[in-house]
Amino acid sequence: LIQSLFEGAMYTFVIVWVPTLATMVPGGKAGEMDFAAFAPGQGWIFTAMMVCISIGAELFAGMLKVTEVEKGSVLIFALAALSMLVPIVSSDFNVV
Repeated sequence: LIQSLFEGAMYTFVIVWVPTLATMVPGGKAGEMDFAAFAPGQGWIFTAMMVCISIGAELFAGMLKVTEVEKGSVLIFALAALSMLVPIVSSDFNVV
């Protein structure tokens, strides 16, 4: 159940990130989605996400050598919850 809820939150993020970033493309019309201007960057962003997933899988395999799944999962879910709080408490997402 916990894994299903966690993955549901992650997949929701994956679905929402493209339209969200498309509205923030420099040079586009304010408040409108500019998918054409955003298209070249989508590949790099998706690649970065896939690399992070691969790194996470390797770190998880290493964690299993040191501790039990139950204890390690508590740390993983705590870090994930803190990471998901960033967009909630942030008021400005524009990187300068």
